[in-house]
Parts: sequence; C-alpha cells; structure tokens
Amino acid sequence: MKNRSVFCLTVIIVLLMAWVGGSSAAVPRPEHPRPDQFRENWMSLNGAWQFEIDKAADGESRGLTYGKDLNAKIMVPFCPESKLSGLGLGNTEKLKDVWYRRTFEVPPAMQGQRVRIHFGGVDYKAWVYINGQLAGTHIGESAAFNFDITKLLKTGANEVVVKVLDDMWSGLQPRGKQSPDESGGCIYTRTTGI
Repeated sequence: MKNRSVFCLTVIIVLLMAWVGGSSAAVPRPEHPRPDQFRENWMSLNGAWQFEIDKAADGESRGLTYGKDLNAKIMVPFCPESKLSGLGLGNTEKLKDVWYRRTFEVPPAMQGQRVRIHFGGVDYKAWVYINGQLAGTHIGESAAFNFDITKLLKTGANEVVVKVLDDMWSGLQPRGKQSPDESGGCIYTRTTGI
C-alpha cells in the first residue's frame, strides 16, 4: 500500500486571543488543534476573514460563493457574537444567514499532496466552497468535520467561502443552552458560524 501524506488546512474553534484596535498582532490559536493527531504539513486558517450578514438570504444570487468581497471583517475562530471576533454583536441581532471568505496559498512543500480542510465546528449548517466549487456541506453545531479539497485547489491564491445557516428560531434545529434573546443563568449568548 502506498504511503500518502496529507496536508491539513485547519480552522479551529478554541477561544483565547485579544482583539486589539480592530486587528490582531498574531494569528489566534496558532498551535495544532489536536496534538494527538499532529502532522508536519498543516497550516491554520485562523485570523482575519471577510464576513457578511445576509439579511435577505440572497448571497448565492449575488454571487457570494466566489470572488466577491464581503462587507465586514471578523477574527476567526471567534463567533460574531463574541467581542474577540472584532464584531461583538452579543444577542443584539438574530443572525440566520452569514458568509465568511478568505484567501490562502498552499505552501510549496505541501503542493502535490492530498489536502483536507478541517473545521472544529460551525453552528449550524455549513456550505464550504473552494475557488467557487462546493467542497461539501455539514450539519451540526459543535461537531468537527473536514473535506478533501485537493482537486479544487490551484497554484497561487485560493479562496475559501463558508455559507452558514443558523435558524435557531425555526424550531427545526437544536440550540442547546444558547439564548434566543437574553443571556442569563445557565443560558448563554448565541454562537453563530465558525
């Protein structure tokens, strides 16, 4: 059997990074998210992403799946409700449809290898696009998932776009202890998206 190496692009959900004046001094949570599964060829996609709240739920018809700038910035892996995200929306808005976008380059040492993109969790349903092509979808707020994106990559700059649907007010998805309105007691502020 042929031995294959796998390069992992990782987006992790772990909290701990101070947001300073709208930008960060370093990539938040730069360490490998799973020390028990560490591999040499990996990179983190944590850091500054473009972000947009899609109030009309028309992002696909507006072409947000590829090549379109989004109207805000967010610090991943922090949710838009968190102050550490740079947005600090708290429970002020009902975020149902949101979009994330960023570009990355596959390092030379990792080209020609199998490449997977990993997410530590996306609340609640995610569509992941690489260079305008759907890499896959996932349902489940805190469950990690990944997709093989090898065939979707190109030389030079690549784009990842994540569309998120988090409709906790529909009654059709679990919300756990997330507050639909006000946080308090054991009910906490919502956590939409990556």
